[in-house]
Amino acid sequence: MYKLGFLLILVMGMSVIPFSFSEEIPDWVKYTAQWWADRKISQSDFTNALESLIKDGIINIPPTEMAPPGPDKTIPDWVRNTAGWWADDYIPDSDFINAVQYLISVGLIEVKVSTPEIVEEIVEIEKSVPLMLLVEGYDTVTPEKKFVLDVLVFNAEKYPKASPKFDRNASYTVDGVNVEIELHNEEGQIHTFSGTTKDGFLRYEILARETSQDGTLWMINNLYTVDVSVSLDGESTGKTHQFFGGANYDKGSAVVDTSWSKTVLKTVEINDSTANGPELINSDTFGTSVANIGDLNGDGVDDLAVGAADDNGSNNRGGVHILFMNTDGSVDSTEEINSSTTNGPDLASNDFFGRSIANIGDLDNNGFDDLAVGATGDNEGGNNRGAVHILFMDEDPGNGLAKAAEEINSSTTNGPDLDDDDEFGRSIANIGDFNGDGVDDIAVGADMNGANNKGAIHILFMDEDPGNGLPKAAVEINDDTANGPAINNQDKFGISIANIGDLNGDGVNDIAVGAHGADTGESGGNNAGEVHIMFMNTDGSVDSTEEINYSTENGPELAGGDNFGTSIVNIGDLDGDGVNDIAVGAEKDEMDENGDSSGGDDRGAVHIFHMNMNGSIDSTVEINDSTENGPVLDDADWFGRAVVNLGDWDGNGVNDLAVGAHGDDDSGNARGAVHILFLE
Repeated sequence: MYKLGFLLILVMGMSVIPFSFSEEIPDWVKYTAQWWADRKISQSDFTNALESLIKDGIINIPPTEMAPPGPDKTIPDWVRNTAGWWADDYIPDSDFINAVQYLISVGLIEVKVSTPEIVEEIVEIEKSVPLMLLVEGYDTVTPEKKFVLDVLVFNAEKYPKASPKFDRNASYTVDGVNVEIELHNEEGQIHTFSGTTKDGFLRYEILARETSQDGTLWMINNLYTVDVSVSLDGESTGKTHQFFGGANYDKGSAVVDTSWSKTVLKTVEINDSTANGPELINSDTFGTSVANIGDLNGDGVDDLAVGAADDNGSNNRGGVHILFMNTDGSVDSTEEINSSTTNGPDLASNDFFGRSIANIGDLDNNGFDDLAVGATGDNEGGNNRGAVHILFMDEDPGNGLAKAAEEINSSTTNGPDLDDDDEFGRSIANIGDFNGDGVDDIAVGADMNGANNKGAIHILFMDEDPGNGLPKAAVEINDDTANGPAINNQDKFGISIANIGDLNGDGVNDIAVGAHGADTGESGGNNAGEVHIMFMNTDGSVDSTEEINYSTENGPELAGGDNFGTSIVNIGDLDGDGVNDIAVGAEKDEMDENGDSSGGDDRGAVHIFHMNMNGSIDSTVEINDSTENGPVLDDADWFGRAVVNLGDWDGNGVNDLAVGAHGDDDSGNARGAVHILFLE
């Protein structure tokens, strides 16, 4: 109330009558104007605050004749609308000042006070701040990813003379700086952006469909240049940042970071004991799935969604924990989405919501990435047919909740053709804009129990209508698909899916699909597992398929029961050869902390593959319980159940990983955990 009265006296003094006031209008003033426009305070409170501030001498005015007030007079809607528009920067200060002048002239604002002596005010005009600009962005970006560039502006006079450091917490950042960004590729300009810094910071995020470039060519064989210029009160500066597409780029056009030493710098574990972390009970299986959901709360750090599919406290309805992260792997705060969440999913017992999660981009165009979450036990249309819930995330920065939800199941028009026990939703991946309609499409795995658990994946072409969250067409890939995978009974093809970018350079994203029940490995070990690399066409058909298993040259060392292929993720071009690399989980790998495969049971592992364009492997690195600085694991932790690319959290030029271990017992039986691996 005090702030609102202050605002209107200040504006009245500027336009209607002489006044003296020694402060600039603070940032919160426009927020207060918006509250007034939204009718969140009464007219009497408004007037009382005005009178009080004048009486206390905060604003000095001479006697002024005003129209008498009337008991039936109310503030017109057009004035309130004007206040709201001014608060949102749609109209200039003068328009809002005129509206306040009108209120005084008709007696809607009444000032009943004596007037103190006017004191002459001396206003010192501050010198323009000299600007220093720092930018941080990706060096490489894969076709399915956003490009993200962070802009930070400092007061150059106050900045330390040491080498530049991108410190968002510095006391010498400059607010309200105008930022102009132009994005070019080698063919010309494809996007422009304007904004202003808040606490010196601005984030620029751009997807293929937001540019003038053909979406099928996004990040393919092209060098990209971002020109950033900033200005404030006549001071200006600028910087240029370059990056390139992660799919088959000619490295002669850009500098490539080849710094990954194939080692782990450190590991941070998130479990039930983590400060600000998830609240779990026994058998929740936190870490069943993990997704990078982008910077949901706008603090410059990507956040995580972690599935707890069993969620034993709700009869296995399941849940998803939204973790607001810090760059050191610690957790700032946590929210949970489950059957009790307002506007959340409609769940029943044994739905196992959270069995899979994927960031599907900003489907409803509200500025926040949305989520697709699998619920393999959903009984819509039949027993355990499964479903995928599309969660449209709320615009309120940092609340971590959904504003609406849509379900795709056996009954969905244009959706998947499902049978009992298919368990649709075993895995989900954002495969980018396959068909070039400007909307990201998704791939969803299913067990296909009716086909003896051979497995399948469904390509869902999503509707262009922003926010409906439904498919307009679906294509199934199984053992009958031309040029598709060779699948046997119990292979469980589709347990995992990843968009690996355009591996072969034909302009279409390719996908990797896990089949962790495949009987490969030494001596044909049962459930050793395999991964199918599928080179795709834009209509969802398959051009060709390659397999990665125990017999693959330069591939993984596997044994029966490893369940290699449980999870897959595109980790970018780690070795700098212009081809995206992948990480694959083997949740039941039996390596223990001494490197003895006979000494541990189901501890798990992650295999990192440096890929070639044809789907073959250049080299392999395994991360397990014996890896220096790697995860500390116990029997039945099932490390590798989920794996996700975090981007470069610690700023050393190498992407980092989050790995789920849903059987972790550190704080209780199978409560689960997620390990943050900082790669070096």
